[in-house]
Amino acid sequence: MTEAQIASLDHSHALKTVKLSWQKLESQREKLPSTFYVKLWELEPRTKALFAKIPIKGQGLKLISLFDMVVYGLEDVETMKSKLANIAKTHAAVGVEQYMFQPFEEAFYYTLKTLLGTDFTHKEKAAWKYVLDHLVMIAKAGLDEEKTVLDEMNSTHIVQTSSNRGWFSFFRACSQ
Repeated sequence: MTEAQIASLDHSHALKTVKLSWQKLESQREKLPSTFYVKLWELEPRTKALFAKIPIKGQGLKLISLFDMVVYGLEDVETMKSKLANIAKTHAAVGVEQYMFQPFEEAFYYTLKTLLGTDFTHKEKAAWKYVLDHLVMIAKAGLDEEKTVLDEMNSTHIVQTSSNRGWFSFFRACSQ
């Protein structure tokens, strides 16, 4: 599909297409995390360091939960935006950077194509692009906001450890 065709994609049609393709993955969910992370680390090896102390199986479940939330929360955009912004803030605290979103998207498209095979059509890719573009936009805004907060904390000489960053993000999320 061309950029013009993607831009003209009907909102409700895109959401329906994304939901249907996500449901097709139901029987292959256990393969999704490993397929995704292997490709992500191939595309951007620096991202692997973010997972050095995290059990990858648990992280894989979080990845699936994230996309469950996105796919099944598409009708309630405001709630989804709030949850995504909070997830992005947590990711900022562990070192996720703006440039990492591009390989994230590429790895996710690769995962869909690998697991869905011929069922991952141009129409489905366009629908996922529509959704992922919005997801990434929200996540980048949350990442930027949290980076600003962390920079402010650094400038006021607050000592940051991985544990107090997490608590800070938690308290910040609760206060909103």
